[in-house]
Amino acid sequence: MDEVENVFAELDALLSEFRTFLETDTTVQDIKSAVDALAQVLPPIADILNRLKTIFEVLRIEINNINLDDIPDVDVNQIVEFASKVKDTLQTAKSLIPSQQENIDTVIDSADLIASVPELTDALKINILDSLDAIIDLLTTS
Repeated sequence: MDEVENVFAELDALLSEFRTFLETDTTVQDIKSAVDALAQVLPPIADILNRLKTIFEVLRIEINNINLDDIPDVDVNQIVEFASKVKDTLQTAKSLIPSQQENIDTVIDSADLIASVPELTDALKINILDSLDAIIDLLTTS
């Protein structure tokens, strides 16, 4: 049985790791210099940092718009089991209907999201938003 991912916990961990990288392991200016140099050879990458910033801004809006008070009280075990069964079934069916690969992946991603919603807490949401704010600020001001 495939384990259902907690999308929000995973996002929080990855954003925190990315934020730490930008704040301590390197500087955004160093990254911008490297991207500018590489863009001379590979022009499509020239605006990667602007695109990344835009994606994080959209993600921040979406996370911020989640009103935890609007999430109904659900049986977490039931919803996680449902999501797990959806994933297991579709993972097995993938090879039989390759033309539906994109749809299957979308449903699997949705199943992970459904299972993650009951686990989203105010603290987790605040952590995600704080990391996004810091990353966006670093990408903007450097």
